[in-house]
Amino acid sequence: MKNLVNKFKGLSLSEKMLHLAPIVIWFSYFPNFQIGRGEGMNFEFSLPLIFVVIFAVVGIFENWRNWRELAKNRAVWLTGIFIFWNFLSVIWTENPVRAFLVSGVWAVLWLNFLVILSLKNLSKIYKNLEKILIFSAFSMSILAILQVVYGTFTDWGLCAGCLARGFGFVRPSVFTIEPQFFGSLLLAPILLVWVKFLSGKKLSKFELYALFVMLVAMYLTLSRGAIFALIPAMFLAIFMAKKSKLSLSCRFLSFVAILALSFGFGMNLHAIFTELNPRIADGYYDAVSKSINQLSLGKISLPKKSPPVENSVKNPKINPENSPVVQPKNPPQKAIFDGYVARSTDERTKLSSLAIETWLRDPQTILFGVGAGSAGRSIYNYTKQTGWEFEIVQNEYLAIILELGVVGFLLFSGIVCELLIKIRKNQFYVATIISYLIQWMFFSGLPNLLHIYLLLMVFYILKKHH
Repeated sequence: MKNLVNKFKGLSLSEKMLHLAPIVIWFSYFPNFQIGRGEGMNFEFSLPLIFVVIFAVVGIFENWRNWRELAKNRAVWLTGIFIFWNFLSVIWTENPVRAFLVSGVWAVLWLNFLVILSLKNLSKIYKNLEKILIFSAFSMSILAILQVVYGTFTDWGLCAGCLARGFGFVRPSVFTIEPQFFGSLLLAPILLVWVKFLSGKKLSKFELYALFVMLVAMYLTLSRGAIFALIPAMFLAIFMAKKSKLSLSCRFLSFVAILALSFGFGMNLHAIFTELNPRIADGYYDAVSKSINQLSLGKISLPKKSPPVENSVKNPKINPENSPVVQPKNPPQKAIFDGYVARSTDERTKLSSLAIETWLRDPQTILFGVGAGSAGRSIYNYTKQTGWEFEIVQNEYLAIILELGVVGFLLFSGIVCELLIKIRKNQFYVATIISYLIQWMFFSGLPNLLHIYLLLMVFYILKKHH
């Protein structure tokens, strides 16, 4: 306890609060404080959103004397202009309420950036933040595994897209809204430990266990967006580790081994609890076949099993006289999906096509966009092909160019380029950002992705200390 007190000694309130960020980010949807629904959006607050607002308010009052110095920072101006453009778009947007609220969230994140930029002891507390992030990621990964286990017997606490009746096994989301967002949260802590391993530094037993468990949890999400973002990032880190004590071949073999072991364990976990599920008629082989088919986008299909013996059911009850099988009152049903869910991909590509079509409707939209947060309403009004205005573009790049036009997209691209130039020599930073850049092709939005922007702020600011 004394050691913990000493770690916080001499830190400002903002710096102490920042220690909560690696914990709060995991609760991006549960608990969720809902107010209502309208204007193409849900009016609700999550713990991360509440945290960034309080952190901004505390930081403003605590660090306002230092903010004159911030005006000299090019990143402050570049990000500030992007925030201003979001607010300016309220003038021509088709959804003023949502445009104003989305711009408000961007503004709060910008204030967070200014606060973190003003902190004097960020480099001192960074190691604390790393440890908290890894421990929290490990804890949430354990919960993800537990969701797969208990979700075999009950649907309590699971999201609609997580249930075993989908594939025959649970895809965990823990306290996020969907598995893909939980997978997104796992990217940074996995890459943090992976890069430390590649550098040749000796990992503690806990870090080794944590890396394995986090990779298992990543696989269990079966989120193609998160997994397809992680693997290239891990692979890139192998070649960036120029000062590593490990040879290139050793690094590559380690990459193959850790993925094979953890993903193989995850696949078997799914398969075992599919077999044990009394509510689902699928078995071990079905789960393995579906997992491979889903992750390969339908390109790899294992041979079909022989049809079951007539009248047989999963876990049949046989009487002592070896009489015919006694059928249960509620016989298990086959899972909904047989493998690759093309509908998920088709919906994303359709929304992308509709977003581009709406963006190209006239020169004004091409240049200025339809307004911050207005993609759903604009696509619905222009194409009438989405059914309602609550749809979002499942691609961050297309969402930005549709809502903010070429001007906003160039501003956003400038921020990303500035960040990449700043941190280009840091293996962990680059690998993490590349993983986010890839995953942005699979989803969009702010409320469930605040962790990305908080992490990128810390990366940019810490670079001056490394």
